Amino acid sequence: MSPLQTACAVLVSLFWGLQFVVIKIGLAAFLPLFFVALRFAAVAAILLPFVGRPTRRELGPMIVISAFFGGLNFALFFAGLGQGLASVLAVANQLSDKKTIARCPRDFVKALGLSRVALVGHDLGGHVAYAYAAQWPQEVSHLVFIESSLPSFGQEEAMDVSRGGSWHFGFNMAGDISEDLVRGREYLFVDHWLPEERPVETADAMLKFLAG
Repeated sequence: MSPLQTACAVLVSLFWGLQFVVIKIGLAAFLPLFFVALRFAAVAAILLPFVGRPTRRELGPMIVISAFFGGLNFALFFAGLGQGLASVLAVANQLSDKKTIARCPRDFVKALGLSRVALVGHDLGGHVAYAYAAQWPQEVSHLVFIESSLPSFGQEEAMDVSRGGSWHFGFNMAGDISEDLVRGREYLFVDHWLPEERPVETADAMLKFLAG
């Protein structure tokens, strides 16, 4: 990928994550359903000059998609976001159908004019990368699967804290208390996840950066 393409990929990730914070702030002033309508009205106003007016044949599918995907789906999502942490809801949102989600990065790759790419999937991103490679293997040159798991291949056991699963799943889903316990101890928390055989200088520099 060129520097411009890399910058675009980073910005897409940044803005995607930032939207949850913005929505969380907006819900303090607007009702969820009204906020959804406001959001999609703004998007429609921006896109309409480029796509033109819909035909009568297109109106039926548009109304159905708008009612279920836009109105029902996002209204419920916004309502949930108003009751919880933006970080937790962002993760929960990514637990939806990964085959469908994988179409988004693929469309982005196609828009860049790339025929084959090397995918790197970390944590929950590994699920999407795997779904991408499984559906379009001829379009993937390499797949790097890092610190992740898959449903029916150990993921359920790893997330079941009550039966020996990794403690950090339950800890990170505990709400504000987990953030309060880590605040001021970020170095200790991050250091726990780094391998003991790491280069000391590199690890210390990374820990100081992450801990602020």
